[in-house]
Amino acid sequence: MTNAYLAAEGFEAQLEAELKDARLLHGRLYISESAQPSAWAANIWHDCLELPVESVGKAAQALRDIQRNWAMYAPLHHRAQR
Repeated sequence: MTNAYLAAEGFEAQLEAELKDARLLHGRLYISESAQPSAWAANIWHDCLELPVESVGKAAQALRDIQRNWAMYAPLHHRAQR
């Protein structure tokens, strides 16, 4: 089971030290194969699934297939506010 931990802003080092087998995925997001309690995570997601897709249409279909049971974390791949 994959678990994702989003570090509270400014507490990335503390979260990394707290999690035993976590690897940094991107920015403040850490991935662990074991569920662990955390005092330094702003949010924790259990039983995560990564969905690599080939197109926007396939991504939209994959998200429709799982309905409301998803959350996006996109620190780089999103439209910038102008």
